[in-house]
Amino acid sequence: MSLAHQDISKEKYAEYEKELNELMKKTGWERPIRKYLDDPTIKWKYAKPDYALADLTYFKGKSQNHKPGSLEYIVQNLVKTWEVEVSHKAEVKQMVTMDLEKFQVSANNGCPVGPQEYVDKGNYNVIMKDGNELTQKHYDTNCSYTDSDNTFRNCFPEGFAWEVLKVYSPPPVVAFSWRHWGTFSGEFKSRTGEVIQGKNKHIEMVGFNIAVAGEDGKLQDVKVYLDFDDFIGRLAGEINSKPLHCFEALWESFVERDEEEKKEKKSRKKSFFSDIFSCCK
Repeated sequence: MSLAHQDISKEKYAEYEKELNELMKKTGWERPIRKYLDDPTIKWKYAKPDYALADLTYFKGKSQNHKPGSLEYIVQNLVKTWEVEVSHKAEVKQMVTMDLEKFQVSANNGCPVGPQEYVDKGNYNVIMKDGNELTQKHYDTNCSYTDSDNTFRNCFPEGFAWEVLKVYSPPPVVAFSWRHWGTFSGEFKSRTGEVIQGKNKHIEMVGFNIAVAGEDGKLQDVKVYLDFDDFIGRLAGEINSKPLHCFEALWESFVERDEEEKKEKKSRKKSFFSDIFSCCK
């Protein structure tokens, strides 16, 4: 999530907007499009989100410059609009990016959840609920949406930016890779009670999504693949190696690292990639 902040002064946001405009004028980049933000009928959870800081963080760290009209450009803006809805809208019935009768989301082939449960629990609680050792040790996926939201806002005061890397197949089954990154300048409160200071460490994670859309363009099914143990492990200070940047590394999150599992790794790895990329053919 982009972590749009409501607890920053209007003066600060004015500074961010000014810097954003200067960057766009200098580079010719377009600001991400999030639809429906100006709809006066929307009921927000807290207040209408302001993405000036999130977009500034995105501009300063993005690795891609997708051409307007490209699949990557369209998918990226759709996901950013979806994020606005699930993170900030108070009522599911007002969400228009999803087919509310069919929509479900799952992570790493775990049990899928519907739109109401997804919104009530929050993105991080849903996608990390089947986490492995480090996730279970440091993060409580049964915490409230507000507690989850605050946990990661406190980690990334400047925002946690997101971009599409590449789209592998067009609608109705859209397969795409993505990247999340931010400066860990805040603190992470582990469920162990320890508070870890970020010390401005750069945090990244990559992932892969398979999204099914209906004829009306609304999302019906979203499958997310990511290594949440690597993400939480970096926040908790237990992993300090170079960030993962490829699906070879992402695969590691699906394989136990004991000797018996390593013997089966080759065949299971082949099946894993076959399942993910079959929809892209």
